[in-house]
Amino acid sequence: MCGRIARMSPREVLAEEFGVSRFVNVDLRPRFNVAPSQHVETIIRAGGEKRLGPMRRGFVSPTTKDPNLAPINARAETLSTSPMFRDAFRRHRCLVVADGFYEWRKEGRTKTPFFIRLRSGRPFGFAGIWSTRRGEAGNRLVTCAIVTCPPSELMAGIHDRMPVILPPGTRDRWLGPTTDESELRQMLVPLPAEELEAYPVSEYRQLAGERFAGVHSADRVSSPLTRLDSFARPESRCRTIARRSIPSPMSSRAFLASTRKSSRLPSTSRNSADTVKDSPTGIGRRCRTQIS
Repeated sequence: MCGRIARMSPREVLAEEFGVSRFVNVDLRPRFNVAPSQHVETIIRAGGEKRLGPMRRGFVSPTTKDPNLAPINARAETLSTSPMFRDAFRRHRCLVVADGFYEWRKEGRTKTPFFIRLRSGRPFGFAGIWSTRRGEAGNRLVTCAIVTCPPSELMAGIHDRMPVILPPGTRDRWLGPTTDESELRQMLVPLPAEELEAYPVSEYRQLAGERFAGVHSADRVSSPLTRLDSFARPESRCRTIARRSIPSPMSSRAFLASTRKSSRLPSTSRNSADTVKDSPTGIGRRCRTQIS
């Protein structure tokens, strides 16, 4: 499984690592704790170029009758056969950009959070699929899911699933519109254990604090979402979600974006807010209000 992720690398690093030629509606301030249903930075190939823009994490199929059915992950073993995912696997593949992700190890009744990242410290891309559909008010909702696979030797000691992390040499083929389906399936394997490292969250917070001094000090961060006026908009209804966050604060804007068949990504306007407040122990509550 892959629940929460982190993305801290700046624009110039992402451009170099992934060959991105266009950034669309993104605020690339560090985000240390990106929860399911929030927006993540993704890369698609459109019009012969790589574009980085945000999508909401939680895949909503264009044909589903229940828009609340929005899985954040998709199993590699059934990706090409699942009625929900198979069309996106064939036509709508993306990279979900991250610098690391969190996973919880169960020991009896105790759950210990770990942060997993590349040993190189470089950002990476999860294999992802995306979809677009009309919302209740005719708005276009763009969503994505991260592909998961059986764990590597390192991850097996933490969880029984892990996200598919694509090596640099396979990213272009994953995004390519003409890549053979059998070749795509061969990519959906665990990254070798020797390329990853895992830290208990408390230890990682100390490492992150040294690298990103000052980012953790904010007690409250306001993060407006945006709306794509003519393309992708949040749902029309207002909803508030409150849940406990793990011991690592999150900050940044979240955005909706994707591509039309004509490969155009339009401008945005603001429409909601995302706030985080941490307690003195580092364990806080997050409340998001989304308004059309």
